[in-house]
Amino acid sequence: MQGQITLSKKEKRFQFLYLILMLLAAMLLLGIIFLNRFESPFDSSDVITLKRLEQKSKFDSEQQNIQKIVDSTFVKISHLKAENPEAMTMHEIEKNTDFISSTKKRFVTPDERIDGYPLIADFYEMYMEDKKMEKNMTDDVKRLEVTVKNCEMGYKNNEQRLFERDIALKTR
Repeated sequence: MQGQITLSKKEKRFQFLYLILMLLAAMLLLGIIFLNRFESPFDSSDVITLKRLEQKSKFDSEQQNIQKIVDSTFVKISHLKAENPEAMTMHEIEKNTDFISSTKKRFVTPDERIDGYPLIADFYEMYMEDKKMEKNMTDDVKRLEVTVKNCEMGYKNNEQRLFERDIALKTR
């Protein structure tokens, strides 16, 4: 039979401290081995920021071109004649409106300004519809004026004929 071997308090503390340090060293070693394979989210933040800045600068340069189209389209719609709009101008306005509307689909950017272009295109389409309604109303008014003139002429002719008939009856 062997006797129990016990450690003193000081040796127990050192052994406990040794086990804790070995556990930390093992965790550190395993952390380095496994986490070394993963990409750090902080490494790509600069790349993402640079991509966003690139997209924004690309959109800024393209926005200058788009703004020219937006302005010219508005001027064309404003100067559109209600009596007889030109077919080429109407086609060009529709083409520009479609181009403005598709701006959001052509660019992938976090810029909020891009959300306004479909709204501008919708506004232009509504403005064009108003111009078409104005043309239709003008045409209807002209047709009504012609009809009223014809009715007035017919009424006057009828009135003249009845007046002549009354005179003819009175003379008999």
